[in-house]
Amino acid sequence: MDRFNARAYQFHGVYYREFNNIQYVMRDFDSAIELDPFNPLSYIFRGVTYAVNLDDRERARNDFKSAVQRGDAGIRKLLQRWILPD
Repeated sequence: MDRFNARAYQFHGVYYREFNNIQYVMRDFDSAIELDPFNPLSYIFRGVTYAVNLDDRERARNDFKSAVQRGDAGIRKLLQRWILPD
């Protein structure tokens, strides 16, 4: 697990998202998850990209569920209440 580099990929993905370069965004979020699979933010960022930019609600939902499993109580509460209400 390489948390430092995983966070760098998170920030890099967010940066590319600003320019709508989705190919690089997904590559960076995938790399962040590969380096630190226990960080819920990478799943949230990728899930938002799936939902908003790629209109892939199923993959987005799966990523949000993964974030809930890995997140603290605040993340779980937010996602379960607003994103995954059932």
